[in-house]
Amino acid sequence: MKERKYFLVLTIVLFFFIYLSNVKAITIQPSSQDAMVDESNVAINYGNYTELDVNGKSHGSTKLIRSFVQFDLSYIPSGSTINSATLNLYMFSAPSMSIVYEVNRVTASWNENTTTWNNQPSNASTTATNSTGSGWLSWDVTSDVQSMVTGAFTNYGWVVRDQGEGASGEGNRLGKFYSKEYTTDTTLRPKLEISYTPPATSTTSSTTTTIPTTTTTLPQTCGITANPNPAFGSMNPGDTSSNKTTTIKNTGTSATTSLTVKGQDWSTGTFTMLVGQTHWSLSSSLDYDSMNPLTTGDVSLGQSINGGGTLPVHFKLRIPFGQSSGSYTQTITFTSGC
Repeated sequence: MKERKYFLVLTIVLFFFIYLSNVKAITIQPSSQDAMVDESNVAINYGNYTELDVNGKSHGSTKLIRSFVQFDLSYIPSGSTINSATLNLYMFSAPSMSIVYEVNRVTASWNENTTTWNNQPSNASTTATNSTGSGWLSWDVTSDVQSMVTGAFTNYGWVVRDQGEGASGEGNRLGKFYSKEYTTDTTLRPKLEISYTPPATSTTSSTTTTIPTTTTTLPQTCGITANPNPAFGSMNPGDTSSNKTTTIKNTGTSATTSLTVKGQDWSTGTFTMLVGQTHWSLSSSLDYDSMNPLTTGDVSLGQSINGGGTLPVHFKLRIPFGQSSGSYTQTITFTSGC
């Protein structure tokens, strides 16, 4: 069978992925901008808040709250067919009662740093609805994304609002989602999952700021993602980090082949950090000196991953004497084929 290669590059904040197939799957995370607006503070901007709130009760001192979210769709070639598109927000604080939240397409431009209740943009009729509950809430926005890609609609994103806005009486209707400013766990920030088929003559970019997934309907496919990002944090000269584990997942249906890892040297001010300062191992019990030094050339991991399977890889970083204190990251590239 002809080998198809997949490349996954990890940094502190970016993932890069090549998926050689007609049907593409992409997860855009985080949103390009998001902000909530509050009827009780009509002139205040909340664009830098780490949460997106929605409230449908409007009486006394409790007022309506809506949240706006927008994603960069430039990764999708013009003329593509959108097979599915799902807007996902993570609710960390749910109302005390079941609430139906609706998503409406925004029809005018807005800016997360200036949007308030008084100047919030207009919106179209309801695109999708979902009942509240803790964890991920999802809305089907396939039709909207298709129209945005073709140019029938301008991409201004969506507004999330309580379908029962103006409700009175007892009960808490306030729900809270994480925004793109939430950094404690970046995997919980707003995301837009899209499956699309590019036009036959289109060439697509291999670089996205996403963790894509393959479609499970295609036979004999493989692809790799990795999570979480291996961030070593603040370190001083002579320090050796603790294990930072990255789990590689095969998102396809067939086993990976030729699974390799490599890294690169990088500059920090006047000092060049050599790639070999980062060591890796498939065992979590090894000390730094017993692990494998990372190299700039592909090195086999010596193991394949079956379709849907995972493989943890452990990394440690040692800061040499003479280097300054600071926060350090190492670019890591995984390569696979199937």
